[in-house]
Amino acid sequence: MRKVLLGLVVLVVLAGGIVVYSVRSYISATHGTPGGSPVKFTVHSGDSLTTLGPPLKSAGVIDSPRDFKIWLRVSGSSVNLQQGDYNLRRRMPYHEVVAALARGPVVVSESLLLREGLTVTETAAAVGALKLAHISPDAFAAAATTATVVPEVPAPSAPTLEGYLYPETYAVEPKETAEGLVRQIVGEFNKKAAQLNWSSPPAGVIDSPRDFKIWLRVSGSSLSLQQGDYDLRRHMAYHDVVATLARGPVVISEGLLLREGLTVTETASAVGALKIAHISPDAFRAAATTATVVPDVPAPGAPTLEGYLYPETYSVEPKETAEGLVRQIVGEFNKKAGQLSWSSPPGGVRPYQALVIASMVEREAKAPSDGPMIAAVIYNRLRAGMKLGIDATTYYAVRKPFGATLTQSDLAFPSPYNTRAVVGLPPTPIDSPQLSSMRAALQPSASDALYYVLSGDCVHHSFFKSAAEFDAAAKRQPKC
Repeated sequence: MRKVLLGLVVLVVLAGGIVVYSVRSYISATHGTPGGSPVKFTVHSGDSLTTLGPPLKSAGVIDSPRDFKIWLRVSGSSVNLQQGDYNLRRRMPYHEVVAALARGPVVVSESLLLREGLTVTETAAAVGALKLAHISPDAFAAAATTATVVPEVPAPSAPTLEGYLYPETYAVEPKETAEGLVRQIVGEFNKKAAQLNWSSPPAGVIDSPRDFKIWLRVSGSSLSLQQGDYDLRRHMAYHDVVATLARGPVVISEGLLLREGLTVTETASAVGALKIAHISPDAFRAAATTATVVPDVPAPGAPTLEGYLYPETYSVEPKETAEGLVRQIVGEFNKKAGQLSWSSPPGGVRPYQALVIASMVEREAKAPSDGPMIAAVIYNRLRAGMKLGIDATTYYAVRKPFGATLTQSDLAFPSPYNTRAVVGLPPTPIDSPQLSSMRAALQPSASDALYYVLSGDCVHHSFFKSAAEFDAAAKRQPKC
């Protein structure tokens, strides 16, 4: 009898200990840990709070899906989840997890620069080159009519909105439509046009060509006219007209937009398309070497300035030379790169290799916030002796436009740039990265991830440590 009582006492003590442990674990999990590292978490179509427990645990946001489910029932929490990416952190308190999910996914946008003098067709091409917003040039051109929006300066019977797509930089969200973007751009035209008086077009500089011709003969005025633009005014005195023309044309410049991730060849094409400066693509390419300018981040033995042609808008004057423009662009790279420390990049790589990694991050990261995690994956795979397997390098190796279909022979193409086929980094950058990509390469996230796939919003990526997790996610990867 005494043994039975002793056994019962032991069982009661054990049960009490289990209850206390479970309660303490539940309370600990509920309250989380302050200061956890950031986690990018993706909510897919059909997900609900009660089904998110396992993926939240896999991401390290919570410790126990069971405790999370219990807390949801006890607290009565419910949220109408929206598909997309969320900024969470490791070991968050449950109430903060629910609050972050209730706020909705992170909204990102992309800059669209429309330079001066673009036609509707050229504007449509610029829109079609956006990475986040999926608006085709044809869709934009079809929407650029007065059936979409009527500008405040009338366009009687005009078939398109030619002349109304105002040159400016616009913020374009991923889900923007062609019609919505056209309204935004024409809205900017309306703002600028409202600053002017359109009721009475300006009169001429002189009133009588015949009298002007007589005055020239009588005064004996003559000059060697230079081609270009001049600042005159209406109803000028004849001697003021001649004096102004004698001073020569005003110096004008043209905007050159170099978007993020361009190669030297693509940059040369953009330069060749300038209307005022006559620099051929071949001339620019020939000048884009360290014989023209030596960048502040060394490029030991690099044949070209690939990676150093910083994405920015540049002012180019008519008489600019290829060499002068290259120096201007690399000077901008030096300014931006000078904001970062290149003395000891992570992973034991050299500064130039960090720039190579930044160029891969530039191509891979549709959202700049993913850059540090993508850089972490690159460093982790280098450390593990794995092939990087980054398609952007394959495009560069086989000289196909980014986004084109890659064949099996492309993926196996024998080139030191093809990280699908060889281990290690490409010998040079594959494009010119922006500041955020350089910062990501120098300051990667603290993560053990080795894989990533594009998330359901076609913008952000999800990251994984194991091949099994990656394979499962890859099967759900959307076609963007």
